[in-house]
Amino acid sequence: MTMIQREKTRIGTGQTKPRIIGNKDGQGFCITFENGWAISIQWHRGAYCDHKNGNAEVAVFDPSEEFFPLTFHDDVLGWQTPDEIAELISQVSQGRLGPKDAWID
Repeated sequence: MTMIQREKTRIGTGQTKPRIIGNKDGQGFCITFENGWAISIQWHRGAYCDHKNGNAEVAVFDPSEEFFPLTFHDDVLGWQTPDEIAELISQVSQGRLGPKDAWID
């Protein structure tokens, strides 16, 4: 069950309200925006990142809770800097993501 699915269950409405949900170990979170899109930012041991150097792994979910592919080879982007994450948050919150064939990398 994804963080988004858990939140819908917790709310009990079947709808996701805009909010930030932290993960159990405190090493990541997911932001769901009013437009239904969500971004997950993770820096735990199994993520594609080096948290000691201040980067993180990101994933994006469309309003139907499906991964939005961020690269040709994967649904996540690893080793993202704070500035790169901020730009992606802006794109997701404003719905400025292109078609699935318009890869970021």
